Amino acid sequence: MLVAPGTSLAHIAAASGATKAEVRDLNPAVLRGITPPDASIWARVPVGLADRTRVALDSMPEADRRGYRMASVSGSSTTPAGFAAKHGITLKQLRWFNPAIKTTKKGRLVAGQSLRIPSALAIDFAREIPDPAIERYGGSSPTTLTSRGIHVVKRGETLGAIAKRYGTTVTRLKTLNGIKGSRVIAGQTLRVRSGSSAATKSTAKKKSSPKTKTASSKKTPPPQR
Repeated sequence: MLVAPGTSLAHIAAASGATKAEVRDLNPAVLRGITPPDASIWARVPVGLADRTRVALDSMPEADRRGYRMASVSGSSTTPAGFAAKHGITLKQLRWFNPAIKTTKKGRLVAGQSLRIPSALAIDFAREIPDPAIERYGGSSPTTLTSRGIHVVKRGETLGAIAKRYGTTVTRLKTLNGIKGSRVIAGQTLRVRSGSSAATKSTAKKKSSPKTKTASSKKTPPPQR
């Protein structure tokens, strides 16, 4: 099922009724306990619980569903360790959730930047790994997403308009994205074609390509006497 950016695995577990172990095992690529803050992803829940999970997550306020809050750096003499301690987390946890943290040459935080402060639930679901940088937060451009068959919903767009744009139907979009109703929200990402379509086109192209015939180089043997 497609979940909104920054959704905590803890809330996916609560919405689905699955256990912490089940949700973590089904989503091994989510290392920090939350889905990427700037991109929707396909999260897995136990078979038969997708509809229930979707309804429960949609009913949650964004601030509750999201696994972090934002905090601004106000002073130019603040160290990363001091900032982390001020907000009740460790320096390691601060760096986990802010891979692009900005510091000065003296190691101070650049004033004015906003950093993610993970919730206790998000930290509880995070994995203790040597290098969390192996998990890449979003950053795909709209063009890249479109080439992958993903559409980012813009304000005012409807399922009907999106279906028309990609030459498909509302029913097909609902099936691809596990949507029961007709409501979509700005920032939501939708799969607009199945993952196998590209492979199918490639296969069809190969089948339709004319085969090059090679002239036979064999000579007719002379008649035997």
